[in-house]
Amino acid sequence: MIYYNTTGNRLKRGLLNFTKSISDGFTKPTGKFIADMVYGMIGSGSCKLTEIGRELKEEISFKKTVDRLGRNLSAFSEKEVLMTNYLAMVRPYFGADTMLLIDGGDVTKPCSPKMEAIGSVYDASESKYGDGYWTMGAVALTENGQPIPVYENLYPCKAQGGDGFSAETKRVLEHLRKTFGGNVPRIFDRGFDSGNVVKELCRNNEAFILRVNQNRVVVHNGKETNTEMLVVDLICVSKRLQKYSAFMKNNKFFLYAVFDGISCVLAHLRTGISHFFKPNSTFRQLCFDFP
Repeated sequence: MIYYNTTGNRLKRGLLNFTKSISDGFTKPTGKFIADMVYGMIGSGSCKLTEIGRELKEEISFKKTVDRLGRNLSAFSEKEVLMTNYLAMVRPYFGADTMLLIDGGDVTKPCSPKMEAIGSVYDASESKYGDGYWTMGAVALTENGQPIPVYENLYPCKAQGGDGFSAETKRVLEHLRKTFGGNVPRIFDRGFDSGNVVKELCRNNEAFILRVNQNRVVVHNGKETNTEMLVVDLICVSKRLQKYSAFMKNNKFFLYAVFDGISCVLAHLRTGISHFFKPNSTFRQLCFDFP
């Protein structure tokens, strides 16, 4: 027999405890607003104020509920405090094998061309350009592979007054540096293969694994070459690594050819990459299969 009331009460109690923890230090009305938003988003599966308002089922008109939520959302200016409380709550889930995955994305709003600072972005899911915003996100992978969001930001295109991808990348790296220090490895896809990104990571002595572009220039055995030429003749057995020493801007890295002989990652780690390929590790399960 399934005891739905017991399960429902446990979920409700857990949700209330969660919202209470992340609302620590806020006023009671602000705490209620945060609880309403969290409950509404989970219940409706949407972040639209109208869907959240319907899920709340308040004893006032639907329009007044949506107006109240919009008014409180517009006046809310303590995102940093809320994020600090949230990170303090999820920190116990992080362990020695935690990794930070950083990636950019986009949000398109095809039906809202008049939204503030909306611009043209590339919608990867539709393989075309559309009106919307760029996003930057970071998740921490727990030892059992559960992703926990630790950073999320939406920003406009440069043409609409935004700071651009490079500035947003620097912002997320600063946030992760303050929150996790330099020992937790950062994992990046090819879009972050930039000299500025690599230099900042090295300057702060941060561990990272970066999937590099095939035209990435490195120094191997005293000669400049790109990664494609370095590994093009390599034949890799499935799940086998080939290791090279390489230099960029006087910083030494280990360049690894992975699986297919062409995909490469640039690694700057304290433990060595073999640590991430131990049996049942989250990183091994990923198999470098970045989107």
